[in-house]
Amino acid sequence: MAQLLLMILASSLLLLLSQPKGMNGIIPILWGMMLVSLLLLGLRVRACPESSPIPLPFLQRRALFSVIILVLLSSACLYGSVTLIPLALSQQAGSAVVAGLLIMLAAMGWVIGAAFCGSKLSRTGYLYMALFGMLLLAAGALLMIPALGHHMTALVAFALLLIGLGMGFTATTTLVFTQNIAPTDRLGTWTATVQFLRNLGAALGVNALATIQLHLSGVHAFQVCFGILGVSMLVGLCFTLLLPRTYPKK
Repeated sequence: MAQLLLMILASSLLLLLSQPKGMNGIIPILWGMMLVSLLLLGLRVRACPESSPIPLPFLQRRALFSVIILVLLSSACLYGSVTLIPLALSQQAGSAVVAGLLIMLAAMGWVIGAAFCGSKLSRTGYLYMALFGMLLLAAGALLMIPALGHHMTALVAFALLLIGLGMGFTATTTLVFTQNIAPTDRLGTWTATVQFLRNLGAALGVNALATIQLHLSGVHAFQVCFGILGVSMLVGLCFTLLLPRTYPKK
């Protein structure tokens, strides 16, 4: 029951963010569904804490609150970027092949960033790796503003590489930290929670940014979207300070 209510809550929220044309009449219904499902979910979890889709201890630790924020923001940045870039390039007479190759750079950056972060995390610690990851994400998003404004494909490629690298650092740090502090019998549940948050952040980010771009629908619409992403990543830097500086020694 709790999982069904969470699904209804998330679906209603995504529809409200996207606000598809021709559906204005059902927006009050969506608000009602979201609020009712949130209320019922809260009552259900209060009556039976074990039924919570997200483990309650996961929500009660301050450091894990930062993990939630960082996972949501980093996922929104990466997936929002690779969704917007093909649309932006199509308006600048860019080819689909070029857009695909650029997106591959973000994926490659994620792999490289995750590998490097994994090899250095035990010596550097959680805080600095997450901080560096969010800085890379912010830099990549903000670089998109002049890159798109001046039609600089090479700078777009570099910005996407930075975003991929930042995602690799942030995703690896948050996942390893969560797994290291998870109770042994809850390791799978806590890992799945991080993956759920990553998917949720991607869905919310893509829907929100696409809605903003469609509403603005001007020359600078994509630059505004990447400006929002960049500022959001800079805000996320504050939450990295809640992570411990050191990696636990076995």
